[in-house]
Amino acid sequence: MVLDKSSTDAFTVAFVSPNSPAERAGFKKGEKIALIDGKPLAAWPVEQTIAFQMAEAGTAHTLKMLDGTVRQITAVDFF
Repeated sequence: MVLDKSSTDAFTVAFVSPNSPAERAGFKKGEKIALIDGKPLAAWPVEQTIAFQMAEAGTAHTLKMLDGTVRQITAVDFF
């Protein structure tokens, strides 16, 4: 999953790889994520956002969507 930080209120899902953990968790392009691991957009510097997107296999994250729903994903060796 690739995130866009150009919004001021939330992360925007910019891309979801087919057959990825993000796709299996139901993420779709354009959705808004309010919190990742309990932290809002403003608390994520660019370096941390990149590290999140390139997480090592087995790394688990909790994502709270702007609508209040919560999703969990675990990174896998994907590429």
